[in-house]
Amino acid sequence: MIKNGKYLSGVIFKDLTLEKERTEIVNLLDSAFKTEIHGVNLKEAVWHPSIFKSEHTKIATINGKVVGVIVLGERKVSFPPVEISAATIGPIATHPDYQRRGISSGLMDYALNYVKNSNKKIAYLQGIPNFYSKYGFFPYIAKSKIRVNIDDVALTEKGQAVDFESPHLPELKRIYKRATGEVIFSPNRDDKIWSWLVGPAQKSYYFYQPKVIQGNDGKVHGYFSGDPEDPLNFREVIVDNSIESCNLSMSLLKKHVMDLGASEFEIKLPYRSFLMTYLKQHLRGTFLAFVQSDGGSLFKIFDSLELFQDLVPYLNTGLEGLGLRDGSFCIKTMSKNISFKVVDGVIELGDDVMPNSISIPEKFLPALLTGYFAYEDLAPFCEATLDLESKTLLKNIFPQRFPFLFQGDAY
Repeated sequence: MIKNGKYLSGVIFKDLTLEKERTEIVNLLDSAFKTEIHGVNLKEAVWHPSIFKSEHTKIATINGKVVGVIVLGERKVSFPPVEISAATIGPIATHPDYQRRGISSGLMDYALNYVKNSNKKIAYLQGIPNFYSKYGFFPYIAKSKIRVNIDDVALTEKGQAVDFESPHLPELKRIYKRATGEVIFSPNRDDKIWSWLVGPAQKSYYFYQPKVIQGNDGKVHGYFSGDPEDPLNFREVIVDNSIESCNLSMSLLKKHVMDLGASEFEIKLPYRSFLMTYLKQHLRGTFLAFVQSDGGSLFKIFDSLELFQDLVPYLNTGLEGLGLRDGSFCIKTMSKNISFKVVDGVIELGDDVMPNSISIPEKFLPALLTGYFAYEDLAPFCEATLDLESKTLLKNIFPQRFPFLFQGDAY
């Protein structure tokens, strides 16, 4: 708990502890976002006993009244073959009567201090870059989706979409792991997260009313979950890596949409995935990479050198088959020097200053790590003294990639 300090007189920053605070938080979110969806998410899913931790709901109170809230979650983010301990942040809201009075800043400081002290390496959220950049959050991803006209999808009678039941879970886990195993930033879901998703989260925005894609022989081919506010928007479609599974899945999605009397639908999915490749080969859909109108996907690095050191096995994958066994360069930021030495084809990191160097603004580091930005994207904004060998090394350690985050992992 933090009292007053540099913020509005009388404000207390604390963890959620009282039942009445829950009601006030839900009312606050409903008012701030002009929708009940965030309140429903908290009541039905985030505050469910299977996953609830009081310290993951940070609030600001004045005279016992809740005037601000930030919700946190724990995840393991994938940079194959490495998992990084991370925290989700959001939703975030301040009571209209107390906006522009330091409440949001105080809550962010309180929440980020907790996250850092919990040994999380990064934190991520959805928000407006110009606002959250002052807390160290910067873009790292563009979302991708396809818009499909049902006339382009062939119907088949070889299966059906059925409600999820617990015997389906082992196959859903296997298919998800296979489909997302190489997707940058897509969190690895442990048993606790899966139990939460297919349990209380079914009533929320995170994993809304999942349907299992099942063949007539009972074989599970995948699943899809929807959007409680837009039934034609499929937030998570995971399909086994086979043409048969893709054909059946698209046919069942078409049937689902036809039952709603609509002619097209949207699927959010990684740009580099088996299903996306299938769709690009077989359909005339509209393929979109986009940043949402209410803000982009942003993440914060707490200690860049420490994070890079944890990610060495991931960074080494860029050297596979390159043939460069030795070399070096240095990335300079406002706060760190990160030196890269390649010895016998393996990266060694340090904080040395080197003649072959590139100065990269901190705001580009998250996107460089995920591959959302490649060297060619950053070069016009950076000062560099790199010889040809060092430039080749940098390009291969940080190639263009296609990170992705499913809605179920946004809390």
